Amino acid sequence: MIHNRSHAAICQPTVGEVVKEHERRDAKGLQVVIYLAKAGSAFPELEMRSCEQYALAFGWNVTLTVVDDEMGKPPQERPLLLAVLQAVRGRGAEAVLVPSRATISPIDGEFDEFAGEIEKAGGFIQVTRR
Repeated sequence: MIHNRSHAAICQPTVGEVVKEHERRDAKGLQVVIYLAKAGSAFPELEMRSCEQYALAFGWNVTLTVVDDEMGKPPQERPLLLAVLQAVRGRGAEAVLVPSRATISPIDGEFDEFAGEIEKAGGFIQVTRR
């Protein structure tokens, strides 16, 4: 589900939804999607801010923020993660920002496979924290 939101409302999206709220400020900047995992009941506020600050530091435009609560499934079985891949395929984004590799999968092979799919689509995944 995709919702239009104002920037002020981004901090309180419902879990399991795609939050489309960012305005394109600089058409020349890299277009990125922030993908966050929600584990437990707390909203991943710190992770979201970390990704936003990372994008800002490089002059990248965040076009979409996704908060996913289906972390118990492998990447290819998560509809919201597949929507992120589709955003790259459709050229709505050129990169995916994640706070850690484990956001995609704690299993290296699964992360690498999904990163390969993003690269085949013409984009890349950027981990904001090591």
